[in-house]
Amino acid sequence: MRINDMVSLQLFQQNTGNLFSTNINNTPMGYREMTIEELAAQNPEWDWSMCINGKENSYKKIVEVSDDIKTEIADIVRENFINNNGMTNGEDMNAAFEAYRQTLDPDLRLSATYTLSQFQFEISEAYTNEIRSHYPNWQCGDSFDTSILDGFDPLATSTTSSIISFDAQI
Repeated sequence: MRINDMVSLQLFQQNTGNLFSTNINNTPMGYREMTIEELAAQNPEWDWSMCINGKENSYKKIVEVSDDIKTEIADIVRENFINNNGMTNGEDMNAAFEAYRQTLDPDLRLSATYTLSQFQFEISEAYTNEIRSHYPNWQCGDSFDTSILDGFDPLATSTTSSIISFDAQI
């Protein structure tokens, strides 16, 4: 390690509050990975329930979510299709996810976020399929006559793997 690398590492650790490693003399380079609990103790303002480190895919399961959040997500997706030709503005969706997550027990937040992401994808697919039934070569970003979505209800569609109207699989 060159002196410049050592200085850069030291400055990084000072600026991040030594966030991801702790000096331990008997480990390579004198550092070890911190546990979630240690990080949470240093940074209590962060939502550590959303950290996926060490959880592998255990959080990737469909859990029950409220009808209100499903309706809100469907409305946001609809607005994205109408106003942005199917291109998403992630800010509204992220705000909806975050607000909903804060109403949940921390142990459910990752799985609920996964469920909502799958739901969002399925709603987007329903809109895409509806648009392509009128414009077969349509791609996200291409303009289309938004009146074709008048009366279209993606919540009424159903697919084999539908999350739209599912029973919780906890």
